[in-house]
Amino acid sequence: MHRYFLALHIPFFVPPLRETAYAFSRNVVVDASLKIWRAVLLPSSHSDEISPLNGDDLERLAICGSQFFRVSALQACFMVAAELIFQLQEENSLSPAPLRPDLLSIVNDAVNWSFRCVEAGETNIKGHLFMCLVDARLDGLIRGVGKDELLASLIRAVENGQENCLRVLEERAAEGQTGARVDLFSQTGIDTPKGMEDWDIMMPIGQFNFDSGDPMNWWFDDETMEHLPL
Repeated sequence: MHRYFLALHIPFFVPPLRETAYAFSRNVVVDASLKIWRAVLLPSSHSDEISPLNGDDLERLAICGSQFFRVSALQACFMVAAELIFQLQEENSLSPAPLRPDLLSIVNDAVNWSFRCVEAGETNIKGHLFMCLVDARLDGLIRGVGKDELLASLIRAVENGQENCLRVLEERAAEGQTGARVDLFSQTGIDTPKGMEDWDIMMPIGQFNFDSGDPMNWWFDDETMEHLPL
């Protein structure tokens, strides 16, 4: 349900920065994102224990499941990070309100969570790298660093995240190469199953010539073209 609330109110999330008429949508986005994150992930105090082997089913699905579950959690993280950045960039108050600790903990946990997804088998590391960028930018805004120092911290964050992910992916690739290989032909019979005697009528008329330089040359062979229903 909270995911649908996000879909309804995200288009009105940015206007509240300049128009108070949309302030309700801003609050709904923040609250819905917070509830989604709390539903799919353990609290910050247990962030080091996040793994596919513990927690409830929803937590494991957020790490190992399909993109539906991962995108929901990732979207909630981005909305919370955007809210924190907007608060830090607001200059219309002489004494800005302090940042909420529960929102700050979400950004910190999101970096660890996205890396856990890579450890669980995710090969697309863009989500983790982006979370590293968001966390580094938020930290720079909190500390009030200059533009050059902020840029350097963003580069370091991406490089560190990339190195960590590359190490995990290389380990997974090495395990796949040195692991036991299953001989499919020894487990699956190559005889024609019963009732499939006429299967050859669905095969291409042209013969595959594996000695040719281009494996697709058989498709453009003159003999093959004569039998095609052009």
